[in-house]
Amino acid sequence: LKPTYTVQQCKAALREQQEWFASLGITSAFDAGVANNTEGTEANMYQALSEMARDRELKMKVKGSFWLHPFNFKDWDECKAYLDGWMQRIAEMGGNDYYSVNTIKMMADYVLEEATAYLSEGMYGDGVLEKGDTESRNMWAGKEDMMEKIFLYAGEHGLNLHIHQIG
Repeated sequence: LKPTYTVQQCKAALREQQEWFASLGITSAFDAGVANNTEGTEANMYQALSEMARDRELKMKVKGSFWLHPFNFKDWDECKAYLDGWMQRIAEMGGNDYYSVNTIKMMADYVLEEATAYLSEGMYGDGVLEKGDTESRNMWAGKEDMMEKIFLYAGEHGLNLHIHQIG
């Protein structure tokens, strides 16, 4: 169970952490989607950072990201609608020298142990996947064109890509 933290709780945590970072000489950070523990906390963390930046409470610079999981979309149109929604959300959050969201965070594959990593040939040991299936658990199986379109979208909209990849 993961609790949902309020905007005020997020701000309190951010204030405490930025003081600690400052004591270490850290002046900037990249949020690699670590607040993505619950939907409510994620929204509240974005709001807290935006408000603190607007109100000049942030004492360090933070660049933010948002997650994109291909299994959440049946096709490119759904994925593009999600990306367009994020572009609107980014515009609404504003952004300044102290906080802005400018990165798509995603996984290119997962791990061998869960049989979700993408490998080019039959790869998993007997009994790992049902009925010899080697692709259905791979997050990009059948959606390789979507990954390319995401890359192009990011370039066209000035977004960075933060991609986890095995191998």
